[in-house]
Amino acid sequence: MPRCGTLRWSAHVLQRPGSVMKGTRMMCALVREPFILPHRFRHAMLQPTLNQIGRCLIIHRAPRTATALFTSHIGFPSATHLALPPALGLQPTCRNMSQSNVLFASKPRRNKRAKQASPKTSPPGDVVRPPARWTDMTPDEAAEWFVDCFRLRMDDDAVWAHCKYHNVYFRSPLATVREFLVFCTLAVERDVAPPYLPWPLVLAKANKMLVFAFEKSDAAEKYGSENVFAELLGGRSLRATGIAIYGFWFSDYEPSTVFEEADCRFPEDASLLDDAARFERVGGIHRWKRLLASLETEFKTHGRQWDE
Repeated sequence: MPRCGTLRWSAHVLQRPGSVMKGTRMMCALVREPFILPHRFRHAMLQPTLNQIGRCLIIHRAPRTATALFTSHIGFPSATHLALPPALGLQPTCRNMSQSNVLFASKPRRNKRAKQASPKTSPPGDVVRPPARWTDMTPDEAAEWFVDCFRLRMDDDAVWAHCKYHNVYFRSPLATVREFLVFCTLAVERDVAPPYLPWPLVLAKANKMLVFAFEKSDAAEKYGSENVFAELLGGRSLRATGIAIYGFWFSDYEPSTVFEEADCRFPEDASLLDDAARFERVGGIHRWKRLLASLETEFKTHGRQWDE
């Protein structure tokens, strides 16, 4: 059986027109290498489309339809995958994908102009892409969801990385504000947060929420589920958003370069509030000062347990 990267595919092709088999375990995610089709299909002009993601991949071939089903052994996608903008999230010719592949026709005929076209600017129009993280949310819901992204990442870092990168649970209110500022700044710089995210509302939510811990079970209870792969299937994920912002997984041994560079730009003492330019894109320094003053009061009330 052919192998593609780190994936092992088991393919079964049905020749009966319009046939679709369901119930197989599968993960259709990102594309890297072409898959060599059986000989009888090798010279056909096949056009792949994703249909029923997670179940089957339909290949249209006139005058009948062949359905290819796969069972795969898949590793986790890297932070680079989750940080890709939606337009490149399922780009078949993008060369920096590393964990999973999607079947498509081998050696299609191309003219000279098609060869010169950039793969990043000319993705196939029929490839399904995940929707934006922020669709179908009101400003109030988006602000609260963003704060929950930060809270869940802080808990994951405490549990999985043993507070190697963050330790907001047992540090001062100023340290918590600084960590949240780094998170918000990276979200803007890496285009994870949309330009219409209401930062005044985000800081108002943070004022009430940052004093409490938030783990995965809390996220599942609040939002119905929390799956880091949800974005690959068209949904949203708190964890995946945190990974996209920081550029590395909470279980990684080393942080990303973008996180290290951003972390060095923000002092850990009171001089953090001396430069208003640090806060311009994320709500303004006066709102952040109010957040710090409020957290200092709340921390005295709730202590350092963070388990209420």
